[in-house]
Amino acid sequence: KRGMLRSHSPFAHGNNSNGTSACTSHNCQHHQLHTKPMVPSVALSWKAVLVLFVVGLVLLLACCMNTTVGGTSPTTGDSPLLLLRLHQQQQLQNSQGTTPLEPPLAQLHLLTDSVETHGAMCIDGSPAAYYFIPGVGEGEHKWLVYHEGGGWCFSHKDCFNRSYTPRGSSTTYPPQALLRNDYLSADPIINPMMYNWNKVYMKYCDGGSFSGNATVTYVAPRYLAVGSSASVDADASITDSDNESGAVTILQFQGAAIRTAIRDSLLTRGLQEATDVVISGCSAGGLATFLHLDWWRAAIPSTARVVGLPDSGFFLNQPTKLHKRLHDQMKWVYQEMAIGKDVPSECLKKHSSNNNNNDGWKCMWAQHLIPFIRTPMFILQSAYDTWQIRNILGISLEEEAQPAQQHRFITDYGQQLADTLLTAKDAEDSLSAHGLFLDSCAHHCGAWGIVVNGKNQAQAFTEFYNSHATHNNNNLNNNNLNNNDHDHD
Repeated sequence: KRGMLRSHSPFAHGNNSNGTSACTSHNCQHHQLHTKPMVPSVALSWKAVLVLFVVGLVLLLACCMNTTVGGTSPTTGDSPLLLLRLHQQQQLQNSQGTTPLEPPLAQLHLLTDSVETHGAMCIDGSPAAYYFIPGVGEGEHKWLVYHEGGGWCFSHKDCFNRSYTPRGSSTTYPPQALLRNDYLSADPIINPMMYNWNKVYMKYCDGGSFSGNATVTYVAPRYLAVGSSASVDADASITDSDNESGAVTILQFQGAAIRTAIRDSLLTRGLQEATDVVISGCSAGGLATFLHLDWWRAAIPSTARVVGLPDSGFFLNQPTKLHKRLHDQMKWVYQEMAIGKDVPSECLKKHSSNNNNNDGWKCMWAQHLIPFIRTPMFILQSAYDTWQIRNILGISLEEEAQPAQQHRFITDYGQQLADTLLTAKDAEDSLSAHGLFLDSCAHHCGAWGIVVNGKNQAQAFTEFYNSHATHNNNNLNNNNLNNNDHDHD
């Protein structure tokens, strides 16, 4: 398949068909689905143990002194590339007596004025926000725009509870933050192509993958505590006493306004002079990348090279009992948050006119979106996505051994996901030639060190970017992009 690298080990710890290790990163070592990894016996003196303890304590204290945006997940750990970098830093310090530079801190930008000018609000009504690191050197006019992930909310009560968290409110965002050690890294060893680019980390607080334009009045019972399981009477009426007691809450689903406000802010910071732009995101942010890649392309000068890099945003939509819960939940998101105007119009047209049924909600799923995306993209996806295994299959990967039936469920699901993704990517009516890094390791988001056929994701993406993206993007006709640019004047 063109533009695709794929590993074939079904459980991410064996060898592929040509005898080459399919996955060499930490993810596969710590998420084997069959057996617990063997640990060799090592005899250590009490002095060695003491030294290791002190070093570990120092590293722990150093980590606790910084806030990490999109920090390394406890399910992924540190990659071999990061360990290599730490080793090189130590060598540099020993040989030259110098201290390696600390990674730059991203600065928070709260779009307070955009609440009035764009209606750009989190669920609780607080202003939209993003973190920013300016590009340097050759990266001065190159940009990585990243949509943060974090799931969705699937009911008014769920969204109400979410509004008390950083996924629904900007009130607790720190003024500075470190970005992750993957494609957001400022380290040329880890991120050789984009380490010195302008980096934008869009904070996710709308609950609908940076989509939607709706305001909902929600009546919360006085006894409803955040996170409780209490239900709400759908027929409850709003009264003056409710209003006085604070039981009436306004929920803002303004993902489209947030996206527009951030775009307009970035254009004043130099995005309008960009020569290279990568639009990315992970999980719910990966879905946002599929949804809005062409929208971003239309806002960026036609002379710029633009490519998408969606990560772990391909969720299966299948008409089976197993998938029904997520299927119904995403349909609720589409309808209640008024997302219809934010999906590619050609996708919407196809599914809305099918037997006169309004199936536009299908365009919330990447498998239905990909054939209609014009801008080239390089998709990062695990066939054995740990979020999907846990939340769709309902299987815990923390168990030391799973029953044979669960093994079969995982294997079948991974094959189904891979087949569906390949079918969407290589559809005959596809509007663009996309690339794909499909691995068989158990992970979700940011596994930048996985190796398939001798190449890690950074190397594979760089090759795709240089060979598939053209500066004028001739395959994209902006005049045909009726993707509804909501400015919310």
